[in-house]
Amino acid sequence: MKNIIKNFILILSSFSFTNGQNKKSSDVEVKYHMKYISDSLNKETYLEADMTLLSNKNESYYFNGAMVKFYQDLKYQTKTFSNVQDIANNYIPLPKIRHNVWKINDIIKVTTPLGKYNYSYNSDKIEWELLGDIKKIEKYTCHLAKATVDNDIYFAWYTTEIPFSEGPFKFKGLPGLILELHNKNKTIEIHATNIEMKKMEISKMRDAVNVNLKDRAEFLLLRERYLKYPFDSNYPKEIVDRKLEQLRKINVFLD
Repeated sequence: MKNIIKNFILILSSFSFTNGQNKKSSDVEVKYHMKYISDSLNKETYLEADMTLLSNKNESYYFNGAMVKFYQDLKYQTKTFSNVQDIANNYIPLPKIRHNVWKINDIIKVTTPLGKYNYSYNSDKIEWELLGDIKKIEKYTCHLAKATVDNDIYFAWYTTEIPFSEGPFKFKGLPGLILELHNKNKTIEIHATNIEMKKMEISKMRDAVNVNLKDRAEFLLLRERYLKYPFDSNYPKEIVDRKLEQLRKINVFLD
């Protein structure tokens, strides 16, 4: 993990934390809570994070606020300490959930970590089936939809009372805002915790060590290769075996 931090540090001198060009403001800010179980056979172990969606009619940005704080703290460290080793020794925890999604009109760009790199690619449009179920979530009347995404079935509760075709991560395209979403086995669950109609600057983090890919298929090939051997060079057998054992348990993916 410290090697990842060092890679971030080395590029900070040419790195900006937000996209200052073409500034846009949100019309709505949605806070989501996300729970992710990577091993469906061990539902007692999971990751969770509080995520943020900023959106207007044409653009949106979905991200983990903890990553913003991480980059801010790391930038402060580079000003406080004189060399890379001192910064690495004053370790800043890297959030476990680091993906983000930037949407402009119909283009949805996912950025997701794999090993020490962040990879960005355009996501395919989701084909939703609108169902007849209705329920109340807080004060909003919500409708149920489902879709098959990446060989999994997802269910989304959305409300037309907030007329943004938006939702968490890459789950967008319904005739209203998604307030709850989960996959069939509930190894991925996301629900809105707060909704405010407010103006905030929509600024995308410039992810450190980022690689732009042609499409998601290219990312899947990289992921397959990483799961077989996640190191750039030779490592002691006990380290390799331990890491491969961890990776073999991952059977739920969110990318």
